[in-house]
Amino acid sequence: MKHLIENMKDDYPALLEEIKPETLPIGTIQKVLQNLLKESLPIRDLPIILESLLEYYKVTKNVDVLTEYVRHNLSETIKKLYQDQNGVIHVIGLDPRIEQTMTTALQTGASASTGNTLGMSPNFIKDMHNSMNIAVEDITLANYMPVIICSAQVRPYLYRMIHSQFPMVSVISFTEIPPDTDVEVHCTVSI
Repeated sequence: MKHLIENMKDDYPALLEEIKPETLPIGTIQKVLQNLLKESLPIRDLPIILESLLEYYKVTKNVDVLTEYVRHNLSETIKKLYQDQNGVIHVIGLDPRIEQTMTTALQTGASASTGNTLGMSPNFIKDMHNSMNIAVEDITLANYMPVIICSAQVRPYLYRMIHSQFPMVSVISFTEIPPDTDVEVHCTVSI
């Protein structure tokens, strides 16, 4: 991590001057980069990542929340990663009822005590996974990457909930892509 930052010294001296243990610990930077890489997001835009972290570390020390803030500032990278040759991102939508159920669970604090299921019933999870199986197959047969789009609030929890069963599926939020991005929803995960 120190080596990556040192390599930026000549091009971004002012940015690197701001990185100190009290303003942004190296360990925090490393954990955020690991989170991004775990979801296959490139980290070559390190200056943008560091600027985002410096800005938001004042607000929160939570690595997961910091990762989400960084993802929002990497919108152009995310767009380029998933768009086709015509600039369109082809996605799987998420039924608003699933989002509402997850949002309610998050508001009642279920994420802290119930891990990756947010306190959802086994039948709910099973039905969602069955629907996701069909949606992933549909979008893959159409020759597109399996990408689910949802609200920013549920994005990290949905990713954790499905990742072990669907490691090839990416989860992005509406706010992580630039507003001028063309998005085509091919199918929807529903219950």
